[in-house]
Amino acid sequence: MVRRIVGTTGIGLWLGLIALTAGLQAKANGNEQMFKNLPEGWKVEKSIVVSKEQTQVISHNLGGEINKLTNTIISFKGQQLQVNVIQCPTNEQTEKIYKAVLQSHNGVADYALRDKDLVVEFAQCNDVKLAIQARRALGLELARLDSVARKLIRKIPTGWQVENSFIASPEQTDAVGKKLGSRIKKLSNTIFSVQGKRFQVNVFDCATPEEAGKINNNILKMKADPAFCLQFNSLVVEFVGSNVELAKKAVYELGIMPTRIETQAKNLVKNLANGNYEKAVENFDSTMKQVLPAENLKQVWESLIVQAGAFVEQRGVREEKILGYNAVFVTCQFEKSVLDTKVVFNDKEQIAGLFFGPPQTAAEK
Repeated sequence: MVRRIVGTTGIGLWLGLIALTAGLQAKANGNEQMFKNLPEGWKVEKSIVVSKEQTQVISHNLGGEINKLTNTIISFKGQQLQVNVIQCPTNEQTEKIYKAVLQSHNGVADYALRDKDLVVEFAQCNDVKLAIQARRALGLELARLDSVARKLIRKIPTGWQVENSFIASPEQTDAVGKKLGSRIKKLSNTIFSVQGKRFQVNVFDCATPEEAGKINNNILKMKADPAFCLQFNSLVVEFVGSNVELAKKAVYELGIMPTRIETQAKNLVKNLANGNYEKAVENFDSTMKQVLPAENLKQVWESLIVQAGAFVEQRGVREEKILGYNAVFVTCQFEKSVLDTKVVFNDKEQIAGLFFGPPQTAAEK
């Protein structure tokens, strides 16, 4: 392991080249991946895979088929709850299990959600707010969005809560399309609660960019500010409300468009992958330029490639606040493993820190 510590920028620069074991890779292949990026304050206390015999009993009681069941205890500020991850063989069986789990919680949707072939239940918890916090901590808030909303909305920020998300009926969609002068394939309506106030986001899924352009232009004629409606190829997003500033922030907060530092972090990884080291260091702050000039960065990246294998692709990006700094995590697929490139920015949006390592929980960071 190589370590460099720079104290003058207020945050350490860690360039850790970590030997990845087969065991660590295997651990990331199951439902455990859900618990690997818990935010600060959250901790995994214990996790077990329920035996086949017990799973069969639970499956029978819930009236559906279960392939695998894991029980994980997580805690936050001394409060604990159990997260049950239920994997089913088909969509039909998943729906049966989800409805049964939901019924066991008297229909309170905050205690259970469905995501593809998984049902996630928040058990041994009588605090709805804690269940909501846990869902957000596990990155599951996106699972509450309908399939059209997920095409554009890629993250749910702190302080935002999904109240409802659904695809309008074909009849409603046709009626809206006629009113807006173009055909709409699907129409998504998502209601958020933002600091106690409702904020609606509509996504129009059109057959072509030209049809989307007609929808976008006709909605803009009814809006006080262009920030309330934006087109992305064959998709149009509309923000319903009167708060212009919230609409302007929402496009970044919801991950519909990348923030400037997210774009910078992704470009840094792109430059490293392409061997453009001089370009990669352009936005380093003065201390970073001294301790990690282009030639040193090249050595670090090439050493990383030796251990992790050739760079394949960027798989995702997320933004966090750490000790007053903004940090962007770019998840990268290499031939032998998956690593996070953690890029830390100062208040001038200059790069003040750079980390390479496997995706970690907050406790491990």
